[in-house]
Amino acid sequence: MHEPEGSNPQSISHRSPAPGTTQRRQSDWLRWPTLTLAALCALACTVAILVGTGHPLQNVNEGEYARIAQEMVHRGAWSVPTLNGLPYFEKPPLLYWIDALAFRVVGFGPRAARVAPMVGACLALASITWIALRHAPPRAALYGPWVLLSAPIVLVLDRVLLFDLLLTGLLACAFAAFLEAWHQDRSRPWMRASLVFLALAMLAKGLLPVVLYVLVVALFAAWERASLIRLRSLVDPVAIALFLALVVPWHIAAQWQEPGFARFYFVNEHLMRFLDRRVPHDYHTGPPWHYVPRLLVGMFPWVLLLTRPRRIEAEAPGHVPTVRLLTAWFVVTFCFFTLSKAKGDYYLVGAAPPIALLCAIRLAEAPLPAWRLALLPAAWVTLLGGVFAWAVTHPSASAMPARTPVMLVAAAVLSMVSVIAAFRGMRAAAVAACAAVALPVATVFSNTISTNEAIRSSATLAQRVVALKPRDVYLYREFETLSALPAYLDRCVGVVDSRSSDLRFGLSLHPDPLRFPDAGTLAATIGSRRVVVIVPEREAGTLEGSALGDRLHRLEAIGGARLYVSKAIVSDLPSKGPSVTDCPALPSSGH
Repeated sequence: MHEPEGSNPQSISHRSPAPGTTQRRQSDWLRWPTLTLAALCALACTVAILVGTGHPLQNVNEGEYARIAQEMVHRGAWSVPTLNGLPYFEKPPLLYWIDALAFRVVGFGPRAARVAPMVGACLALASITWIALRHAPPRAALYGPWVLLSAPIVLVLDRVLLFDLLLTGLLACAFAAFLEAWHQDRSRPWMRASLVFLALAMLAKGLLPVVLYVLVVALFAAWERASLIRLRSLVDPVAIALFLALVVPWHIAAQWQEPGFARFYFVNEHLMRFLDRRVPHDYHTGPPWHYVPRLLVGMFPWVLLLTRPRRIEAEAPGHVPTVRLLTAWFVVTFCFFTLSKAKGDYYLVGAAPPIALLCAIRLAEAPLPAWRLALLPAAWVTLLGGVFAWAVTHPSASAMPARTPVMLVAAAVLSMVSVIAAFRGMRAAAVAACAAVALPVATVFSNTISTNEAIRSSATLAQRVVALKPRDVYLYREFETLSALPAYLDRCVGVVDSRSSDLRFGLSLHPDPLRFPDAGTLAATIGSRRVVVIVPEREAGTLEGSALGDRLHRLEAIGGARLYVSKAIVSDLPSKGPSVTDCPALPSSGH
């Protein structure tokens, strides 16, 4: 017999659902209106993930990660990631592998480069939908994807080449499989699946997912008052063997080829970053409350539905373990990054799936008044109106896309539809319309990057460099500031008087004074070579006062960079198409 609706949530056991429960759930799910709404939800979510990813690659992270994948394809060496021809071990290789495969299949481009975060978004959507269908109120499977994908932090990160959304999707799959194992007597196949996804998550972001997984499972088991026998039944030697078989080979190969890998990767990039003692200190820090406002904005407006776990348990009494796992998942993620000294606004995307599904459970089960539901689209309008007013009254170097007012009107119309649906008692339509507000918002995000490409990216700069037909291309001092340039040129570049933190470790292993010279050395060796030196605007005065100042001619400024060229290029301007050079092979490590 299944538990009566008014039963004590604490009395819910870990038994399989009663025979009638599954049939009733299936019959509810197979109703045509629900199926139709689910199909529309899945279609809209897929379109939202795939559309709007074609804006240019941004400098710093996107340019670097895309270039690493390019170099993997060109070099045919997949064990040691290289950036600009130098070993790069700040992150594990799964994202680069995914992008390298995409480049091989469809060629290089912004959409192909952003395949990895799109895969992460799809995995996260699939995971919360699976959990909702199996272990939550069935209609939560309709609301969960809408809530997750329209959350601003997910909306932005599935259009940006970063590791965090891929990690989020893989970790969500691991927790979905764990919950399945928790509910079933024959749990070993699901635990094996869970640890396989955990291993892939470790290859996506290092030790972080393992720490989060262990803490979440421990908190959940303590909350459920699980016995040692129950916990031991979930331990499977085959699952552990699968985990090790996936994660160990790459770490051994990396250490074998680059003996300095282990200390740099495990100590400097994991422990020291957490303790704020990493060298170099090129990351953000913040106060303990750093993530509170970012949580409110990142999960806006759905965070307004969050309430105490006990209340959600009472609203869904047959799904107490699910609510507790989701709560533990969110609490551990939030607290871990709050305690960490290193702060990144995008780190909190790991808490988006549990929050989305908790909100979906409330939407599916709670007797929300119409005004409470209408508050969500009203909050959207208020936020977007405030941002637009601030942008108009505070001019900046970034230009506003021409279609921004049209997109804001579309968002306002969708919000009004959501409000009307809420007061007419059409909850599903109200939620769908409120989530759809995210589509014009995402369009504005992509259009803003495209409109300000010269400042945010290096696509136009690369086209100009190609037209100069240089033999050698150098950046001055800063590699990260214009890191998308090597990806668009599809070649390694030199760095003069390098201050790059991302190339620092690689240069310590493989010094290369020819590609990374000081200004005096380059000035003495330019001769008749066709050389382009690209300088960030703020460093132009320093270059002109150096030994290079007399050997180069200032050509033009593009975005935030200035182009300086040698006399060999000046003598025959304009010229056409450049030659593309490959990265030099790394010297043998002796193994």
